[in-house]
Amino acid sequence: MGQGSKTAEVCSLDELLERVGHHDARAFDEFHQRMRHTLLAIVRRQLVDVDQSQEVLQEVWLEIWLTANRFRSGRGHASSWVSMIARRRAIDRVRASEASRRRDLRVGIRDHVTEPDTVPEDTAIHLEFERALAARGCLTQAQWQAIDLVYVRGLSCVEAAALAHVAPGTLKTRLRDGLGRLRTTLEPVAA
Repeated sequence: MGQGSKTAEVCSLDELLERVGHHDARAFDEFHQRMRHTLLAIVRRQLVDVDQSQEVLQEVWLEIWLTANRFRSGRGHASSWVSMIARRRAIDRVRASEASRRRDLRVGIRDHVTEPDTVPEDTAIHLEFERALAARGCLTQAQWQAIDLVYVRGLSCVEAAALAHVAPGTLKTRLRDGLGRLRTTLEPVAA
């Protein structure tokens, strides 16, 4: 057995992480092999979803590679240091997911539009329209023509007067008289 492989076997996690801090790829591979199950268990404890756990674990390994130079063995153990990174990343993901869920819920509630029940209103309007059509018999032909042109077809008084071949003032008089007669006819009878 060569000197290099024996050294890698006896290196502590602290020594490996310090070497990772100097971007030693072999030390990173060895450290990964020795800590992968532990870190996956930490992440999985926080995140139930396997796919999210794998994503977070990738972020953890990247952070370890990028920040291993900050590790100081005199302050603690490498396993504790990387476990803290894994736990923090997993908790951050849980918080982000929860915040996203709450935000989606708020937006969903805000954007949820309930259509009002218009059946009673539509029925009442339809009944009133039927009553108005039935009351049409109380109007003269000229009054009905004026109401039809302005209120049913939506023409202005000037346009309606031109179609009826009368002066606008005459059309307005027919409208006023016709609406008054309809109002009297359609008013509920006092008991």
